[in-house]
Amino acid sequence: MLVGEYNCTIDSSRRVSVPVAYKKDLEGSLVVSRGFEKCLYVFRKSDWEEIANKLAHQSLTNTTSRQFVRAFTSGSFEVEVDVKGRICLTQKLVDYANLDKDCIIIGSLNHAEIWSEKNYEEYLNSGIPTMEELSKVVDI
Repeated sequence: MLVGEYNCTIDSSRRVSVPVAYKKDLEGSLVVSRGFEKCLYVFRKSDWEEIANKLAHQSLTNTTSRQFVRAFTSGSFEVEVDVKGRICLTQKLVDYANLDKDCIIIGSLNHAEIWSEKNYEEYLNSGIPTMEELSKVVDI
């Protein structure tokens, strides 16, 4: 399970270290995709395959479905965790998420999110609903 928030850096070769707390959950083949709110999603390959299966069953005749599948999958790449526990991001993904040297990785249960510090700070200050407000639509 991926939880928590960790500061990280991206090097000049676009490599990001997987937080030590995530090493057991995020090893081997991973899929990195564009996320919502200008961050990147990092999925275990098995979790990505579940999502891909759901997306593959969307209607080809529905324009919105096609557009979402195209937007979500076209920027996705399979990556391997190297021996030093890093993943290498594509330039397109780095550009999409406005990543520079300082990043934040957060856990969202079945995936991790990589944010630029600036985008994450803007997100947190954007007037998102409080946890109490959000809890009204989430049944736990």
